[in-house]
Amino acid sequence: MKALEKHSDSVRFLYKGESIDKDEYSIFQSSKGAAEMDSNIKVFGIEEIDICGLAGDVCVANTLRDALRLYPDIRFRILTHYTASLDGGTLLASLNLS
Repeated sequence: MKALEKHSDSVRFLYKGESIDKDEYSIFQSSKGAAEMDSNIKVFGIEEIDICGLAGDVCVANTLRDALRLYPDIRFRILTHYTASLDGGTLLASLNLS
């Protein structure tokens, strides 16, 4: 994370799972995270988004599915080198983002 902090003006960290009342398996299930994502996408005219996190076959996959549904014109890329999956990456590989 230290390497990314050097670029803090161009890197955004969003968090989910902050609600005690519900499980959040996608950043878009977090009202705060979803609002910040939507705002950043609109304000900065974002056309590409990189996603990574834990676990690839649960939270990352759910975030990707929601993102593709909400923003079909944006190109998404999973940073598999920085994403650990309980299934060894099988589910993410099957989503075929190419």
